[in-house]
Amino acid sequence: MTTWRDWSDDLTARVARAVKSRRTALGLTAAELAARTDVGKPLTRAVISDLETGRKKSLEVSELLTLAAALDIPPILLLFPDYPDGTVEVVPGAERKGLDSAGWVSGRYSGPESGAQANPGVLLVQAAGEHLRLRTDLVLARARKITDDDTTPELADEIARLSNDVAIAAEKVRVAKSETWERDA
Repeated sequence: MTTWRDWSDDLTARVARAVKSRRTALGLTAAELAARTDVGKPLTRAVISDLETGRKKSLEVSELLTLAAALDIPPILLLFPDYPDGTVEVVPGAERKGLDSAGWVSGRYSGPESGAQANPGVLLVQAAGEHLRLRTDLVLARARKITDDDTTPELADEIARLSNDVAIAAEKVRVAKSETWERDA
C-alpha cells in the first residue's frame, strides 16, 4: 500500500506535469506564467520552475487554484490531467478513473471511502444542481411568455408547475445543507 507521503509526492508531481504541459500548450514561459498568477496567490518564476522540476514537494490549495486560473483551465484537470479515462490514486490505496475522481471532487459521487452510499454532501450538491436547473427552466418559461406573448393555458400550467418544483427543490437544498453542516440535524 502506498504511504501518504508517497501519495502526496506523486500528487504534487502529477499537478506539476499538468502545469508544465498546459503552460507549454499556451506558449508561456515560466516567467510569463508567474506574471499571470496575480489573479490569486502570486507565484514567482522560481517557484513555478521548482514545481515543474520536482524541487517543490508540496502545493497549497491557493497555489493550485491560482495556477488553474492563470492557465485558464479547470483545477480538476490539474489534479487529474488524464481525465476522463486515466486512472489516478485519489487517496492512498484508492485508485479511480479520472471521471469518477472528478465526480468525487465536484460532489457528484461519494468519496473513495464511502462506497456506493450517497453522503449528505453529495446529496447537497445534487439538490443544488437540480434547483439551479429548475430555476433556469422557470426563467426560460417566463421569458417565452413575455417575448412570445404566449398566454396559452399550457404555458401558464408549465410556469405554475416549475414554480412549485423550484420551491420543492429549494427545500431539498435546505434540508441537505442542514444534514451536511449541522450537528445531529
